[in-house]
Amino acid sequence: MFNNFHLFSQLNLYLKAGLNLSSVTVSNNADGFDKSTGFIPAYHGGIILHSTLDDEYSFETGIVYNVKGYKMDVLGINIHTYSTYIEIPIYFSYKLPSFSYFTTNNINIKVGPYYAFAIKELIRNSIMKKNVKGQIGKNQDAGDTLKPNDIGINLGVDYFRKNIILGLNLGIGLLNNRPGGGKGNAVRNLSSQFSLGYILNKNNDKTKEE
Repeated sequence: MFNNFHLFSQLNLYLKAGLNLSSVTVSNNADGFDKSTGFIPAYHGGIILHSTLDDEYSFETGIVYNVKGYKMDVLGINIHTYSTYIEIPIYFSYKLPSFSYFTTNNINIKVGPYYAFAIKELIRNSIMKKNVKGQIGKNQDAGDTLKPNDIGINLGVDYFRKNIILGLNLGIGLLNNRPGGGKGNAVRNLSSQFSLGYILNKNNDKTKEE
């Protein structure tokens, strides 16, 4: 498989950036997390390696700077929390076939896991109106507010037009991101991404085995 990947694949490198709309899903609600009021805007940017394995299937991975978060209303106080991650996504994608009256062969649907590690957390409320740094770690009793790692699933659709890529992605966190079990809160990231990408080195010819 490793040899075939190098001998037959078509490799493209592209940059992407765009808008995030993020929130959290909560189970075992406690301490006011059930008052989450919806999605919060943020952004992402990264570099992706796209490898075409054959006419239908391809593989992607890369590094993405990704800002997620959520907002809450507690006793009339608006609280915004921003969590910044370096994320490594892995996608397996399928190119839709063309039909008689509708061309879809420039649309890829994709799915795969991601691993992310947190680099900072910022918290702002409507009273103080300034950012307060959260604390990354696994011990809530010591004041930690965000776990250092996150794992989840990405679901996405990409539209290719020459060197331009328009993307829509949904990231679903699988791990509770609250340290120490969250003292009753199971809080998981949920983020939608709207991306614009540009292929740096579009390769139209597959490498042939000698």
